[in-house]
Amino acid sequence: MNGSVLGFFVLAFALAVPFWLIGAVTGLELLPGLPVASLATVCPVIAAVILVYRENNGAGVMALLRLRGCWQSALAAVWSHVRRHEAKDA
Repeated sequence: MNGSVLGFFVLAFALAVPFWLIGAVTGLELLPGLPVASLATVCPVIAAVILVYRENNGAGVMALLRLRGCWQSALAAVWSHVRRHEAKDA
């Protein structure tokens, strides 16, 4: 179990590093006030999908993606962040 948790964090970190580096080097923004590094927020989900697929194939991934509560709260947080930045710019 500890190897799985450590592997998850290492993989999520490794997937996020390119977004951080691109953001730091270029200063690129997806929207005004929303840096490209914000794409790193999906890296834990991608890491979870990769690790679950390795252990349980497609059925495990489908079970993971059916956990709607996690998705709904994450999407709500991202949407509120985008709307807050739009309100600042208006």
